[in-house]
Amino acid sequence: KGLPKPRTRDLAAFASELGRHWGLLHEELCLVDVRILKLPGVLSVDVLFALSEVDWKGLFDYAATQAILDCAWEHLARRAYVANCLLRLVELMVLVVVTVSPPSSEFGRRAAWSFLCSTSAREVVMEGMQLVSYKIRLGHLGAYVGNCWNLLDIASIVIFATMLLRVWDTQEINQLGDRGGRVLLCIVSFCRWIQLLYTLRAFQYHSIGYKVIPLFNSFFQVGGITIITLLMFAAFVHAFVAIDLHGDGVSSVIINTFRLLFLGDGDGIDFVLGLDAASPSGNYLTQVLLLFASAVFCICTLNLFIAVHGAAYERSKSEAVLDFY
Repeated sequence: KGLPKPRTRDLAAFASELGRHWGLLHEELCLVDVRILKLPGVLSVDVLFALSEVDWKGLFDYAATQAILDCAWEHLARRAYVANCLLRLVELMVLVVVTVSPPSSEFGRRAAWSFLCSTSAREVVMEGMQLVSYKIRLGHLGAYVGNCWNLLDIASIVIFATMLLRVWDTQEINQLGDRGGRVLLCIVSFCRWIQLLYTLRAFQYHSIGYKVIPLFNSFFQVGGITIITLLMFAAFVHAFVAIDLHGDGVSSVIINTFRLLFLGDGDGIDFVLGLDAASPSGNYLTQVLLLFASAVFCICTLNLFIAVHGAAYERSKSEAVLDFY
């Protein structure tokens, strides 16, 4: 109060006058009024693209960077993003109806599949526009191709379109009765739920974005322990196949080994004890293998995997704000 309104070039002088007016030192904190400066070019496409390609996450710890992205979210992206999330949710509900209880009426069947076809066509158009924009507007097609998430989106679109084309070609609008159609529906349904979960990363409501992003990031930080776990699993599978005198087949050995090592299932235990043509209680060799597998894999390897993944999630959680932006 009583101070002149600052111009942009006089901000330093205004700050000094403000400190003198209240008798404050530079090291002390004080309440200030924040004015929104509508700077031209701040929300430039080139600026936002440059921020998306930055490898140094520390840049997003600055208030200025967060302000640019918050402004872009509020004024440019939020409404379209929310509409896309709602459309994806409606699409999932239609997929649930088609999967669990297909409509019995002709109109209901055609309405459900027509809606799914329209959403698939919309995705193709949107992804194509994004690809063209990267090439023509930004001139960085490699940035689009080099993003694994874009490639996964394309794969999901192709699988979804393949399922719809199969329905249209066979005229099976009631349900995907054949095995191939059901497999495609299985893959599409799973991918859509995961995509919906990943879409929620942009929302700050109840800090859901701060929880979703570390979850996905932690999966990419356990590569070493994942390789160790898979190699240990392969070692036990190979050992069990070598003493399988019943000739149950490699696939049966793999399934029962998985049930034993990862799930601790009783059928997996009985399967291992019954190897080497042993009695239901097993013989010396199968009993030793069972004890060894339980100690090395179930107790040591799995708990180590859980610990490493938990540590990776905690590291990602500590950087959740930076990864969110």
